Amino acid sequence: MPGLPHAPACDIVLLSWNHLELTQACLESLVRATDRPCRLLLVDNGSEPAVRQALRDVRPQGMIQEVVLIQNDVNEG
Repeated sequence: MPGLPHAPACDIVLLSWNHLELTQACLESLVRATDRPCRLLLVDNGSEPAVRQALRDVRPQGMIQEVVLIQNDVNEG
């Protein structure tokens, strides 16, 4: 990927539906535990507006080099 120091070794997919405190704890754990360059695919299944906004603010950190946010309008399950 252009501009990244190393190409991501893998993708991590994290699904979210409301429960922002659990999602944030999971994100913090991923940052601490990930030791290879990766891309985070964050999929939101129609959460409440405040949760949707918080997920828009997630940025790459540690070995997570890229964050891709997919926000569904409804919970797709």
